[in-house]
Parts: sequence; structure tokens; C-alpha cells
Amino acid sequence: GIIWYKAGVIGPLSEGFNYWSDPYTIFFGQIVLMQFAELRRLQDFKKPGCMKEQYFLGFEGAFEGTGDPNYPGGPIFNFMHFGDEKCMFKQCRTKESLDEMKIREIKHARMAMLAMFGYGAQAVLVGGGPVDNLMQHILDPVHQNMMANLINP
Repeated sequence: GIIWYKAGVIGPLSEGFNYWSDPYTIFFGQIVLMQFAELRRLQDFKKPGCMKEQYFLGFEGAFEGTGDPNYPGGPIFNFMHFGDEKCMFKQCRTKESLDEMKIREIKHARMAMLAMFGYGAQAVLVGGGPVDNLMQHILDPVHQNMMANLINP
């Protein structure tokens, strides 16, 4: 077993964990794929809606989007047709409800990012995972809490 926050460590620091491939190959592949996705997104910012015009293995229609580069939409990202008459939920068929859901999506994503930052900070400051630390706190709440860990690291 490998500790969850050390799972992405590359090379000699990985303590003998064997990936399905060489870790450097995985890293390079991830960089190439992320660069491809980000360049396509940049193209859509420069010319909104151009993703449906450019050939991409027959998936052009799936990338048509909304024409607004800040919200991709289209059949992949809005497959339930929120904000459209085809939506199966009556309360979600208006443009106002779609705008409200966009705001909710951003708020929830920010909370998720903050929670993930908390997991990482907890792992660095205290050690162990969130479930282990919760169990330690339940067993001894007086000595296993945030103040005790900040005073006696």
C-alpha cells in the first residue's frame, strides 16, 4: 500500500511502487493530453464555436457548445438539456434556471477545491489521511484536535 498523498510521486521518491508504465512516460503523456485540451479551449476562447467546425475524429457535433467560451454546453457538457425546452425537469427549462445552476456549479467547485486543499494541508501538517485523523479525534477529542496539532506539531 501507498499513502494517498504520495500516490503521484514520480521516480526515485516513489518508494518502489510499480505503475503500469514508467512514471516518466505517464507524466509526459499527461502533459501532452492536458496541453491538447487546453489549446483546444484556448482556440474556443479566441473564436467561440469553432470546435464544431474543426475535424476531430467525427466528434465535432459533440463539441459545438453554446457559443459562449465561459460555458461549454453542447451534448457532452449539457446532456440533460438544462435551460432548454427539451429538459426533463420542468423547473430547469428557463434561461434563468440555467444561470442559477451555473452559479451553483462554481460555488460547489470552489468548496470542493477548498476541501481538497484541506486534505492536503492536513496530510502535511498532521500526517495520515482524513479518516485516520477523524478516528483519532473521536477516540481522544481533547488531545487530537486542531489546536493541539498547531501547538505541538
